[in-house]
Amino acid sequence: MTYIFYDTETTGLNSAFDQILQFAAIVADDDFSIIEEVNLRGRRRPFILPSPGALMVTGITPADFENAPLSHYELVSQIRALIDHHSPAVMVGFNSIRFDEGMLRQAFYQTLHPTYLTQLNGNSRMDVMRLAHAVAEHNAEAITVPLNDKGRASFKLGDLSQANDIRLLNAHDALADTRATLELARVLRDRAPDVWDMLFAARTKKSAKKTLENNAIVVATDQAFGTKTILATPFAINPDNDGEVALFDLAHDPTPYLDIDELEAAKVLTRSPRIARIIKANQLPILRPARAADLLSIGKEVALERAKTVKGHKRLSEAFAAALANRFEEREPSQHVEELIFEGFPTFADQKLMDQFHRATWEQRLEIVEQLEDERFKELGTRVIYEERPDLLPEEVVDRLETHTRQRFAAFGETAWTTLRQAERELNSIDAGSSNQRVLKAAISDWLEELA
Repeated sequence: MTYIFYDTETTGLNSAFDQILQFAAIVADDDFSIIEEVNLRGRRRPFILPSPGALMVTGITPADFENAPLSHYELVSQIRALIDHHSPAVMVGFNSIRFDEGMLRQAFYQTLHPTYLTQLNGNSRMDVMRLAHAVAEHNAEAITVPLNDKGRASFKLGDLSQANDIRLLNAHDALADTRATLELARVLRDRAPDVWDMLFAARTKKSAKKTLENNAIVVATDQAFGTKTILATPFAINPDNDGEVALFDLAHDPTPYLDIDELEAAKVLTRSPRIARIIKANQLPILRPARAADLLSIGKEVALERAKTVKGHKRLSEAFAAALANRFEEREPSQHVEELIFEGFPTFADQKLMDQFHRATWEQRLEIVEQLEDERFKELGTRVIYEERPDLLPEEVVDRLETHTRQRFAAFGETAWTTLRQAERELNSIDAGSSNQRVLKAAISDWLEELA
């Protein structure tokens, strides 16, 4: 098995309106021996304004992102080439399921590469933060989890690394964080192989669904809840998304809920006590089949009887299935192409054209973009050409995109992207303690003033 450990440093937290500035990866074999090491840095896209807070954390200066060796398109193309070369592989990050994966999906989508590349061609995903959560719950002696200044367990990479004797120099540099992620994964796999196997088995949507389908009772862990680990039975599937499954917590008597309707089921999904939890099979759930010893927590006969009751009650599962499907209000499609990423897959014809796009000359790429049927990809392709070869575009298209950039930066009020006013307020609120931070803050201030 090949593993690609990776990390990203970005302009901010919004995957649609921010971008990757640094991507680092370590390709490793099944023993975690290093095969290849990659460290890529890309330039700022013209219509993206970095969050000063993000820059202060990463230490990336305006000079760094304006003079980086790769354009954004070149950066993303090299990421794809790395993944393609080593596929099938397991993509492994730290908090990557919640953050880095979203940044990668948007980067691929916005540059006409396959959006779900990390899950295609036999590729799968793991997350070492999820692994740490699982080890802390299921083999606590195998990990030291430090406390933060509020006395709560800290699952930050830096804190876990220090507590478990892993060197992390230059934190928030993508390559340094990737090295620490690999070492933490090695330590946890060696100390808790059974927990590693549990997460490894759930690394794809298909394998996680198989666990849910083939077991009447499972053990599920989620760090977000007060009671992190529950004994549960899968009982309802979202009809619009078969990877979203509701689990009934067998610590509760199901009898009061058997005649529930959809409206009440929707309330139960968010009400305390949380008798039902939602599992997303494509997001590396911490999940395994229940063992005989697990049933003792509430009594074997009670657990089996409750699971049988829940599984055998059609109305209960139908009510919760409907509640899963309808728990979010339908919205009009966004006016911003970045937020239309989930509005359907490209047609076969468009897919073929986008494959040609990456092999063509820039002159040919302009012709290819004009042939795309889907307006999303036509706009995104035009933006890529605008960044790389604006001289090829009609003057009115260049004017439109330049106006779009100015309007985005000058926008009033709260926006999903960073505006000049927001950046200035954010920078002014930052307390730069060290001399290095003060120098960086001054450099960001000068750059914003020049941009304005």
